[in-house]
Amino acid sequence: MQALVYLPTTLLAKVVQSYAAWVQHAVAPSAAAFAAQAKPPPKKPTNKGRLVLGYMSADFGEHPVGQLLRSVPALHDRTRFKVSGMRACGHGCYCIIPHSA
Repeated sequence: MQALVYLPTTLLAKVVQSYAAWVQHAVAPSAAAFAAQAKPPPKKPTNKGRLVLGYMSADFGEHPVGQLLRSVPALHDRTRFKVSGMRACGHGCYCIIPHSA
């Protein structure tokens, strides 16, 4: 795209015109076909109207960051928020940290 700045105006207009024609010919039909095959969105999980908050970090546990964040989830209003956390297990995966409510 940076090279287009250095093209003569007439050539730049041809490039833009060719690109617009290509979009109409190649991209628009495939986008319409994709939209026709789109599935309806999945049903929303029931969270009793609460916003779901998730904390994810490899530094939970005995790490200083984990110690500083230990009290943060308890500060959320549980009637408005569902709070959960995940931490690195050390095996290239994440484990869900149990929470209440």
